[in-house]
Amino acid sequence: MIIGLQTMVTRRFDMFDPVVLTVGAVHAGTRHNIIPDAATFQATVRSLSDASAAALHATIPQVLAGIADAHGLAVDVELVDEYPRTINDPGEACFAEAVVAELLGERRYEQAPTPVSGSEDFSLVLNEVPGAFLAMGACPPWLDPPTAPMNHSPHAQFDDAARRRRRPLRRARRVLRLPVLRQRRPHVVRQSERDSD
Repeated sequence: MIIGLQTMVTRRFDMFDPVVLTVGAVHAGTRHNIIPDAATFQATVRSLSDASAAALHATIPQVLAGIADAHGLAVDVELVDEYPRTINDPGEACFAEAVVAELLGERRYEQAPTPVSGSEDFSLVLNEVPGAFLAMGACPPWLDPPTAPMNHSPHAQFDDAARRRRRPLRRARRVLRLPVLRQRRPHVVRQSERDSD
């Protein structure tokens, strides 16, 4: 089934509207000499368009059911939507670039040459208010960033000094954009605030 899903990605999806499917956990059996009666696996899928996301939801169960049926097996498929795609507002992205250039230097901002298919909960914020998601590099100076293991790798290494470098950006975000966001979004009174009045 795992190989079938990988083949599905290459045969049923447009390479110019890519999807990523990663099987990150496989579980079966209890001992090396006992054939298990069930197996489970978990995967994550990423897409860059609504069309590909919808096609994944339709195609994954179809492929898995076909493979199971061909082998006389049963399969249960559970698809869970975790986060939508993270899409920056163009105006806010330009603003963020200007702030980084002013505070850290023009050469410290680099726009990703292609979309990044990371799964990010900040996408929920960007669905509500215009904004921009920035990734701050934390690659240690002794490694080459383009070839260093990425953050989900078990071999990833991080430069703790990166936390200090991002402080000016965090302060600037609070000072420069908070009044704008307050104008855009009405204040929501929480129960704890009502109780204190």
